[in-house]
Amino acid sequence: MPMAQAVSYASNSTSLDIYMAGDFPLDLLMERKNRLEVTLAKLEKEQTDLVATIHSQTLSNEVIDDLGAFARQASEGLLVIDSDFDTKLRIIERLGVTATLFVNDDGQRFVRARCILSTKSTDLLGLPSSRT
Repeated sequence: MPMAQAVSYASNSTSLDIYMAGDFPLDLLMERKNRLEVTLAKLEKEQTDLVATIHSQTLSNEVIDDLGAFARQASEGLLVIDSDFDTKLRIIERLGVTATLFVNDDGQRFVRARCILSTKSTDLLGLPSSRT
């Protein structure tokens, strides 16, 4: 059987059925098997890497609980100093808070804020425009 016919026939039946009927060369099956095994090995490695990445970036319930407790304590402490402007100012200075006002071409204003607790900036959108 010519190769083109074998490939066409393979698309209509399983490769094993074709081989068993004697119409498909064993070396093509072995080549396909080897390619599938290599692909499978790569996918298994990728799965292992992804699982490791997910585990390394996932917080445990204990850590989440600790962060919640810390946030509650910090919030309670900030409520105590709510009326003390100088204390708030010292906290802002210690955190290295910076804020930059931007106005885009449409007149929309936003603030880009940063502090030492994060390596990323946060954009605060939706500020009222000075244009009316």
